[in-house]
Amino acid sequence: MPQLTDITREGQSTKLFNTIAENPDLQHALEEAGYTSDVIAQGRALHDAHIAALNHANQAQGRRINATKALQDQMKAMKIQVSGLEKIVRSLFGKDAGVLRALDMRQYAAFGTVKTPEEKASRQPSKSQAAFLAHARSLYDGALARPDVLEKLATVGYPAARLASEREQVLALAQADAAQEVRKAEAKASTAALNAAERALDQWVSQLATVAKVHMRARPDLLDKLGL
Repeated sequence: MPQLTDITREGQSTKLFNTIAENPDLQHALEEAGYTSDVIAQGRALHDAHIAALNHANQAQGRRINATKALQDQMKAMKIQVSGLEKIVRSLFGKDAGVLRALDMRQYAAFGTVKTPEEKASRQPSKSQAAFLAHARSLYDGALARPDVLEKLATVGYPAARLASEREQVLALAQADAAQEVRKAEAKASTAALNAAERALDQWVSQLATVAKVHMRARPDLLDKLGL
């Protein structure tokens, strides 16, 4: 029997067990080779377990893809939103290192000439997703905690209510990020379970093929029914 592939495994194994169930002569020959109805039922159980694992893995991967896409879209919008606030802050407080530090924007402060690559790198904002979310929280928390900052931001369309609302969006995005990590873990676990189910089914089918070839070499018609 040809080795089952990821694409055709379900269909081939379904055909195999249906063929056995529909052919009394084949059942008798298999029973003489040690493949009683109980043994065939064990193989059928592996087949059913594989189908269940395949469906679960497909669903888990779908949820992961959807969660990742939704998070990417939200993250893109949030980066635009945060960038806009940063531009406003720099225009108002570009020379105030204290404010920039309080809003986690030290990398934009005029701290003098950068003398080493290490020093320059330390002042660059991290590009990681977790670092961005941490920075966004610090940016909004810092602004909301400074009456002097709030006063100036309110004059350019950023009242406290808007800042508080956008901060809640940052927190919601952090929760979405955590949820996406859960979906990734679920997809990984379901893939591992699917691989285990595939190995078990393939091993059973391979052994059946080996035994059948030996015991049915005088019955090529039966071997043909099994695809051997």
